Amino acid sequence: MELAVLQEKFKLEEAQISIRMRGLEGPCPIKGDSSQISLALSNLLRNCIQELRNIPGDQPRLLTVELATSPSWVALSIGDNSRGFPSDHWQPDLFKTTKPDGTGLGLYLVHQMAENHQAQLLFGRSSMGGAQVTIRFPP
Repeated sequence: MELAVLQEKFKLEEAQISIRMRGLEGPCPIKGDSSQISLALSNLLRNCIQELRNIPGDQPRLLTVELATSPSWVALSIGDNSRGFPSDHWQPDLFKTTKPDGTGLGLYLVHQMAENHQAQLLFGRSSMGGAQVTIRFPP
């Protein structure tokens, strides 16, 4: 997972985004295809970066990547302080985008990875008031 963050490091620095990672210090307890999971995380990070670029430069641009575990799930969450989703119970229309040069393929790939791993894909509000996407994997 840290590899996906490192792949986007230049874009994060260029956009002056501060990133906070929690729960990623040790081995990752997610069972599954690491390539699919990394691709999904990269797509979510790119979406956050694109949204955070809309925040005026004099305001902080914040991003969090968190891993939390319980006996019944392992949750990977990506959150930011962007404008967030249109509603608290928003669900994406796959292959639709609000970006002028987007295709909607990124969230489709995230959705497919979640299905392939019997994981839940949750969209909501981050603790910073922006968007948060959580992928909740089975143990």
